[in-house]
Amino acid sequence: MKNIIRIACILTALLFANGVSAHGDHGLENGSSVSMVEAAGLASREVTRLVEAGKIDGVWAGKPLNASMEQVNNQRLWIVTATTKTSAGEEELQIFLSSEGYVLSYGIVAR
Repeated sequence: MKNIIRIACILTALLFANGVSAHGDHGLENGSSVSMVEAAGLASREVTRLVEAGKIDGVWAGKPLNASMEQVNNQRLWIVTATTKTSAGEEELQIFLSSEGYVLSYGIVAR
């Protein structure tokens, strides 16, 4: 009888220990991640802002954007790109966003 009670106590303790150590929020550490569609929308707004501020040429306005999640220096980033043909050749606009959707930087590179 004592062995049955001892086994029941051990099983109960194990069940409670499992419940105490279990916790949520395994996916994201610092907030929620934006979706691919949201990342493209945020980048589109940034393109509009950059064109209006005169930082990039107006040819980039309205260009289709492609978003992809990349791992850079152990951090997940959205890299949103658009391409256009110029007299110098093909160029690519790259906008870098954090996984939470904050604009980090942008650049135009020759392809």
